[in-house]
Amino acid sequence: MRKIYIIILSTGISIFLVICIILFISYYGKIVHLSFDDVSICMKDLTKESSKYRSIFQHPFLRELKDIHEATGAKFTLYIYEQDEVKYMSKRGISTLLSADDDRVSYSLNASDNAYLVDNELLTYEDVKYDRTDIRVEKDVLIAKIFLNANDDKLVVFTHEWAYDGTTRLKYRALINLLSFCNSKFEN
Repeated sequence: MRKIYIIILSTGISIFLVICIILFISYYGKIVHLSFDDVSICMKDLTKESSKYRSIFQHPFLRELKDIHEATGAKFTLYIYEQDEVKYMSKRGISTLLSADDDRVSYSLNASDNAYLVDNELLTYEDVKYDRTDIRVEKDVLIAKIFLNANDDKLVVFTHEWAYDGTTRLKYRALINLLSFCNSKFEN
């Protein structure tokens, strides 16, 4: 019976090592964009409790992002705006917006343009580039999504501030550590 367990264990370790090697090769040097949507909880807290903080990095959420950055080099973009502000943002020089990770209509796109975006992952419309998100951490099975996006030039990963706890936090941090290990290039 021990031999069976040893064979199963060694087979499992072998499969794990093969997966690690494939991921390392696939993600070595890949460009990665990490972001949080609907960042309002910490902003409201910083506003309401302004006397409590001498620096924004004393807030637990922002402190954690800073710690992750210092440990891995990860860069984060925090989105705080609503979809009605697309025209305002384009006038302010913002040229790229991240779109939904599924078939939902993104921002104010019509159904036809949204279908094009879903199929092609990138759309330029009225001088704004829409880039489809690859991984939504709180929803996706990471290992499956990582393999599905292995051939892409860029990996776009996001979660919501309100979902960043428990399992989502662990998944996001594990993914960042993996990408850091693979020498991925974090960009804003």
